[in-house]
Order: sequence, then C-alpha cells, then structure tokens
Amino acid sequence: MSTPTEIPAKRKTQNVVIAGLVSLFTDIASEMIVPVLPLFLVGSLHASTAMVGLIEGVAETPPVC
Repeated sequence: MSTPTEIPAKRKTQNVVIAGLVSLFTDIASEMIVPVLPLFLVGSLHASTAMVGLIEGVAETPPVC
C-alpha cells in the first residue's frame, strides 16, 4: 500500500489560476446572456410578458434560509 504524495506548490498554483479563469469566463458568459434572455423568451419561445416578469421576479428573489 503506497502513501499519498504531496502535490508540488507549482501545480497547486497552476490549478488555482485555471479555476480562477474558469470562474471569470463563466461570470462573463452569464452577464452576457442575462440582458438578452427576455428577448429570447418572447421572440423564440413566444412567452407572454407576464411570464417573463414572473421568471425575472423569481430570479431576483433572495434565497430563503
């Protein structure tokens, strides 16, 4: 049975940088899609403006804890 080996500090730093970049690009993508989502719902899915308002209201509701 072998013992676990320690991950080198350089590898840890590289993983943190990659995770940070993934988080950055995910945030940018979500910020880009939010403004056009109502247009997509109404134009492509033929949702009513009341339905879009309901969806936006639910999205802005703070979580219940």
